[in-house]
Amino acid sequence: MLAYCSTALVILFASIEVTTSFHSGPPNTTIVCKEMFPVGHGVDAQMSSPPYKIFLSQNIYTPSEKIQVTVQAEKGHFIRGLFIQARLADCSGDHKDVPIGTFFLKPDERYLKTVSCLNTQYSAVSHLSNTPLGNAVFDWYAPDSHQGHIYFRATVVKQRRTFWTNVMSEFVRDIGSHAHPEYCPVRSLIDKDQELTTPQPSTVSPQKSKSGKDAVQPHILSVIFLVVIYFIMNHSF
Repeated sequence: MLAYCSTALVILFASIEVTTSFHSGPPNTTIVCKEMFPVGHGVDAQMSSPPYKIFLSQNIYTPSEKIQVTVQAEKGHFIRGLFIQARLADCSGDHKDVPIGTFFLKPDERYLKTVSCLNTQYSAVSHLSNTPLGNAVFDWYAPDSHQGHIYFRATVVKQRRTFWTNVMSEFVRDIGSHAHPEYCPVRSLIDKDQELTTPQPSTVSPQKSKSGKDAVQPHILSVIFLVVIYFIMNHSF
């Protein structure tokens, strides 16, 4: 009976871990939009190579051009939380933390939403629910003037205490620029005073994947808890 009760409690707390960690996307506050670090998770980001890749339909752009973006989870992994922006590949200026360009989603998109960061409309994409996804696909449109080389930067969450802030695409080169592109450091530690890290991208072939069912919302937790307690008490003897 003790083993049965322990199993029930493990299931309950696993449900709490999932439903309280991933809501309808990050707030579009200035610090969140700039740092792209989920402080509310209370832990450091994973320092290992991320099991997620960003694939692009092309690696050069001209003003107002469209690029299809795919965030792909490797086999055995999934996306529960996502926050992605395009950034300038130039770390020397004041605009290195400012999102570039505009994102658009498919008309029937159910799991993602656009976010307006730093007073720029549709300048980021995030998750809309905690549904586990194998990939996320959307379009990005370049600004209507030359901006310089860019890259896509994402924070991807697998579980509350398991997330990566160093998910990067390859560089997308502005045909009007001859500058040397560079990746800018990202925040990876919950202690903001610690040194930032500069990630490097890696690529594999994108895979077709499926999304999971819609997750249980946090307000159902109280009902789950009462049901589990009732079940335990009625099977105690």
